[in-house]
Amino acid sequence: MNIKHIFVIGFHLNMCVLDKQYGVQNIIRYKLPVILVRDLTDIIFGDFLEENNYTHDNYLEYVISYFEKYYGPSIVSTEIK
Repeated sequence: MNIKHIFVIGFHLNMCVLDKQYGVQNIIRYKLPVILVRDLTDIIFGDFLEENNYTHDNYLEYVISYFEKYYGPSIVSTEIK
């Protein structure tokens, strides 16, 4: 199929994209290269995180850095050619 990259986007990066059977883990299982598009993703942010001194922005950065550490690089949408 000659797939060079799979660009990962999604609203629930910390839940649906990373944690579900149809998410990144399934793509990695087939050894397809993934790239996270940072500005086209977001996280679910709830009271639990706020009670533990997280802000939306710093938790989003944490989840993005987790993705970069374990799954692949990230870019912003203006870098896609």
